[in-house]
Amino acid sequence: MEDVPAALKPALIGGLCTLIIAMGIGRFAYTPILPEMQLALGLSHEETGLLASLNYLGYLIGALAAGFVTSGPARTRAFRMALLLSAATTGLMAAGESFAVWGLLRFASGAISGLLFVFSADMVMRVLADAGKPRWLGIHFGGVGIGIAVSGLLVPVLAIAGGWRADWIGLGLLATALALPAILWLRDGPNLTHTTNAAPQTVGDKQQKRLPAEVVLPLTILGIAYFLEGLGYVVSGTFLVAILQTEASDVGVLGALGDIGNLAWVMVGLAVAPSCLFWSWAAERWGEVRAMIAAHLLQAVGIAVPLFSTALLPSLIAATLFGGTFVGITLLVVAYARKIAPSATAVAIGVMTAAFGLGQILGPLAAGILAERSGSFHSSLTLSSIAVIAGGVLLIFLASDSNIRK
Repeated sequence: MEDVPAALKPALIGGLCTLIIAMGIGRFAYTPILPEMQLALGLSHEETGLLASLNYLGYLIGALAAGFVTSGPARTRAFRMALLLSAATTGLMAAGESFAVWGLLRFASGAISGLLFVFSADMVMRVLADAGKPRWLGIHFGGVGIGIAVSGLLVPVLAIAGGWRADWIGLGLLATALALPAILWLRDGPNLTHTTNAAPQTVGDKQQKRLPAEVVLPLTILGIAYFLEGLGYVVSGTFLVAILQTEASDVGVLGALGDIGNLAWVMVGLAVAPSCLFWSWAAERWGEVRAMIAAHLLQAVGIAVPLFSTALLPSLIAATLFGGTFVGITLLVVAYARKIAPSATAVAIGVMTAAFGLGQILGPLAAGILAERSGSFHSSLTLSSIAVIAGGVLLIFLASDSNIRK
C-alpha cells in the first residue's frame, strides 16, 4: 500500500481488518477446522454440510438486512457491535459439543458476516469514490484472501496446542484484536460522493424500486448464472481441506504446516488477494461479461482437479484457480449488474445476492448428503464443476447482445 495516499490508508486498513474478521475467520475458517472436528467428534459429512448451510443462510439474511440500517451514526454503532459479535460467535464454538448450539452460532456468525461485508464495502467505497479512486476497492476485498490464508496457517498450529477448541478460541481472540483498528478507522457518514463516482445512478433523486423492462432478461440470465456459481463454488469453499486431507492423507510429509489440505487453503487465500485487482483490470480490458466467462471456466477446472489428482502440485494449482476466481466473480457480477441497471442498482444487486445466497445454502447440503451416501466427494465435485461451467455458458448469451456486449 506504499502508493496509497496517507489519508486513505486508515479506511483501507480498517476495511481489510473487517473482511479478515467477517469473511476469512467468521465465514471461511470453518473449512480448515472442519476435518479436526470430524476426526475428534465423528461428525458426518451431512452434519458438517448442514452447519455450513446454516452459516450461508445467515449470511444471506444479514446481507439483505444491511440495507435497512440507517446510514450515519446508527450504522456505525451497528458495525462496531457486529465486529465484536463476530469475534464472540467464533470463540464460543469451542464452548461445548451441542450440534444445536453450533448451528445457532454458525447461523449468527453468517448473519453478522453479511452485515459487515455490506457495511464495510459501502463505507470504504464512499471514501475511495470521494478521492476518485473507486478501482482501489480491490485492495479492500483482498482482506478476504488475507483472512483465508491466516486461518489456513494458524489452524494446524493451534490444533497442536489444543485441538479444534484451540482453533476456535485462537481465531476468536485474533478477531477481537483486529476489531480495534476497524472500530477506530472505519465509520459511516453522509454520502458525499459525486454521482459519477457513487454506486447507483438515480432518477428524481431516488432510486427506482422496479427494474426497467429491457433489463429483466439480462438480469435473469445473470442471476441464474450467479445462482449456479454459488451452488458450485461453495462445495470447494466448504470441503476443500477435508477433501484433500481424506484423499491425500498418505502424502502429507511436511509436518503440520505441510498438510496438503492446509497448504492448499493457504494458497486459496494467497490467490484471492491479487485476483481482485486482476479481475478489475480484466473487466476494463475485456469487458465484464468476457471476464466473468473466463473466471467461470478457470474455476470449473480448479474445482475438478482433485478428481484426477490430489498430489501436492495439482492440489496447489486447484487452490490457485479456485481462490483466484471466486471473489473476482462476485466483483464482476456486482459491477455488471450496476452497469445494466443503473437506475435500479439496489434492486439488481439484491436479486443477485439472493440468487447467489440460495446457491450457497443448497450446495453444502447437497454435497454433504452425496458424500455421506457415496463415501467420497467425487460426485459432489463433478456436479459443482458442471454447475459453474453451465453458469459460464449462460453468460455467453449476454456477450452476444450487441447492446451490452461488454
